Amino acid sequence: NSQLPWFARRQEGYRRAMEEAGVSPVIRDLNIDDSEDLGYLATRSILTDGQAISAILAGDDTTARGAYRALADHGLRVPADVSVIGVNDTVEASALVPPLTSVRVFTDQLGKQMAELLLKQISHLGAKPQVVTLPTRLIRRESCRPLMAAEQVTLKNEIRAS
Repeated sequence: NSQLPWFARRQEGYRRAMEEAGVSPVIRDLNIDDSEDLGYLATRSILTDGQAISAILAGDDTTARGAYRALADHGLRVPADVSVIGVNDTVEASALVPPLTSVRVFTDQLGKQMAELLLKQISHLGAKPQVVTLPTRLIRRESCRPLMAAEQVTLKNEIRAS
């Protein structure tokens, strides 16, 4: 749901990374408030379109849980058939079966930086807004599998053909 700014930024990063790799991004942007339903419906949409996919990057861990359900409903297994990655590294990420690989966002640092920026804005009225980029960390769990040699060759050929 790119109407939410954090999802919009994640979607833009995904799109840019895929294009830089020479791969056409597959994006489903649905205006749904419930993250799990969003993941379910977006994944189902991709699967019913008949597009071959090897992985799903969900906007957050709850959205990934919905993707797990849609994949299971289509008879696909995580990660044997499709790898899944979430964002936020919430408690539910490690509770999913298989445990979800997730990008950890350091929310305490985010809150601290936002408070500092707000105080600077208040003390310097009219100052230009600042952009701060905070680090994240990939927490590897069992929801992703390495590409097999044949898949890597196919992916390289697809990138060259783009």
